[in-house]
Amino acid sequence: MKPIRWIFVLLLFSAFQCSEDEVILPATTPAPVTQFTMPERASLGEPVTIEVFFTVNNGCGRFGEFSESRSGNTFTIAVHPVYVGEACTMDMPTRKANYTFIPTIKGTYTFRFWQAQDQYVTRTITIE
Repeated sequence: MKPIRWIFVLLLFSAFQCSEDEVILPATTPAPVTQFTMPERASLGEPVTIEVFFTVNNGCGRFGEFSESRSGNTFTIAVHPVYVGEACTMDMPTRKANYTFIPTIKGTYTFRFWQAQDQYVTRTITIE
């Protein structure tokens, strides 16, 4: 009976051991963009860097990727965070990521960053 008890204890400990691998969970919804900064004018062919500030649900939230759709010169962009780790602080920090745009045609471009369902932060830039 003692060997069975030891096997059970060994299995119990191995089932709850800590893992060195970080757990990365993708978010199911975009993170709300609180603000973004960009120039009002830029030159054709020159990269334009847009600083995007967004809120994540807890201290484990980090930038994952941007998704974008384009209709003419209007870009609609959403930030998709990932959540790294298991023991997270319960605050809702603001994070920053840079979105880079390289204009190929002169004109006015509109950028719409997702805030909530059917709500966007919108700005325009003129490319000369």
